[in-house]
Amino acid sequence: MLLFLSVLLHECGHAWGAHVQGLEVRRIVIHAGGGYCESARGFAHQEEFTVLMGPLTSLALWAGLGLMQVGVYHFVLDNPRWIPLGLALVPALGMAAAVNLFLFVYNMVPVQPLDGGRLLLLWLRRAMPGRAAMQWAGRVGVLFCVLWFPALLWVFVTTGWLLFFAPSLALHLSMARGGGPR
Repeated sequence: MLLFLSVLLHECGHAWGAHVQGLEVRRIVIHAGGGYCESARGFAHQEEFTVLMGPLTSLALWAGLGLMQVGVYHFVLDNPRWIPLGLALVPALGMAAAVNLFLFVYNMVPVQPLDGGRLLLLWLRRAMPGRAAMQWAGRVGVLFCVLWFPALLWVFVTTGWLLFFAPSLALHLSMARGGGPR
């Protein structure tokens, strides 16, 4: 439930980013592998802002929940009668903060269709022609696809978290050859 709510708020961040720029938000979809916000396409700077708002929402939730955890902890230290509440709330806030930090870091991996991959492509398009930007984003994506499975195993062994998403090597190879995300 915590992960579902965190993903929903992350996608609401994208929706807000689109909305404040006058872009139509068509829908928000949450599924077992994450979620996405479907909005009308805009200019590059509008898309950058919209894409960035999801990870920034996760980062803000991490910071806010972490500060709340510290605040509740110190409140309970000063008010011992609240210890039973603190014993439940402090770890829950810490877990919620950790989930949102993980969601931020995970989403910033530069592979399609994650936010990091979308931002990389948008930023590269500012610096070079579209085809070259696509090729460089594809090359970076191929590298991260190759590194994904050892990283997946490491995350599972160290945290017990199992990720149900793997970036498409075929998509990134196509991008590296000058094709594009479909």
